[in-house]
Amino acid sequence: MEESAEEPAEYIPFRSHIAPQPEGVEETTRPRPGKPSTLSSMLIALAPLLGLAFIAALAAATDGYTTWPIIALALATGSVSSYALANVDQRLLAERRFTRPTSPVWALLPAVYLFTRGNRAYLESGDGMGPAWAHVAVLLVVIGGVNAFSVIVLALQALTTMLAERVGLG
Repeated sequence: MEESAEEPAEYIPFRSHIAPQPEGVEETTRPRPGKPSTLSSMLIALAPLLGLAFIAALAAATDGYTTWPIIALALATGSVSSYALANVDQRLLAERRFTRPTSPVWALLPAVYLFTRGNRAYLESGDGMGPAWAHVAVLLVVIGGVNAFSVIVLALQALTTMLAERVGLG
């Protein structure tokens, strides 16, 4: 078995996705991007939690009378704020020398925006999926919390009904 005299090429992840450098330009001339995590991307990741808090505040302001228009208002507010935060995020990433920012329009679907943004940042810097995974964790907490709250409310209603029947009020 013959051994090759050539040394193996340096392994660079996702090399096929990186645009080739023009002739005569060394690869080391392009500065490495900065950190991809921004405050605006983390606020987009926390959007479900903030939306739930907004709905709770609206429900408290209307004495617990939550209607579909109130929920639609909360969703529209969340979408507009996510879009605005994505614009800020795009500007911050450009300042940190990221060349392929994700379109802010995708922030209307925060999970799509954060995973696309994370993938593009990862291809350029090797980091950047933190806000996307934080969004998944927040979604799981919100969904679990809403379900747990529903179960607790139903259990308390059953308990008060049972106690009212025992005392003779029911």
